[in-house]
Amino acid sequence: MVLKAGNQDDICRNIVAVRQIFINFVFVKVPRTQRLIRWRSEIMLRWLIFILLTGSWLAVGGQRTYFVTYQKDSEMPHRIFLHGDTIGLEIKGSGLMPTIVSERRINRISDDLFTIEETSIDSNRNDGVRIDYMAEYGLSGKTFRQEESQLIDISNGRPYVNEDTLNSILGDFPMLITFKGKQVSPHEADSIRRIEGERLKSSTLSGEQAYNAFGPAGIKGAIIMK
Repeated sequence: MVLKAGNQDDICRNIVAVRQIFINFVFVKVPRTQRLIRWRSEIMLRWLIFILLTGSWLAVGGQRTYFVTYQKDSEMPHRIFLHGDTIGLEIKGSGLMPTIVSERRINRISDDLFTIEETSIDSNRNDGVRIDYMAEYGLSGKTFRQEESQLIDISNGRPYVNEDTLNSILGDFPMLITFKGKQVSPHEADSIRRIEGERLKSSTLSGEQAYNAFGPAGIKGAIIMK
């Protein structure tokens, strides 16, 4: 029997299926006089239903959608995420510094526009001093336009590209590689280097430059070969 985690119909079917398994075990294969076994089975059934409901809730409503942007000189590597009516800023840890997550509520203006509230719903502290990371990274109070594969800060045009979409374009390589204006894979780039030899010229673009030149695929920068 296969159990699925997903929508509400799946959850109900899973609960019925698990309960039927225990009914068959307790009342068919085990004599009615063995009350201890029935009692233990009932306890186990309740735990299984609890675990099943928890797993289904996580599958349906516990997912975050992550977005990445180019990094400015004064910033630590970071990304943002949407989760229901909350937006979060996740700053990558380094060395002894842990990863920091700061969250704010969002207010929907329309299907594709929302603003970030200026009041924090969390408390990040450093040596007893509260740090407003949302304000530090220029996100507090901002209005965003939500597009198919990215979020755009409409005050300055800064893009935040859907991380899953970007990974599907770049694969395992951390940045875009192009040859004569066309994207190539790392394997193809190695072949081009061997064939072209000293004739090959290459340069790099920052994330902001590469985004302006190639769109979302360039958000982490680009290696330009020609």
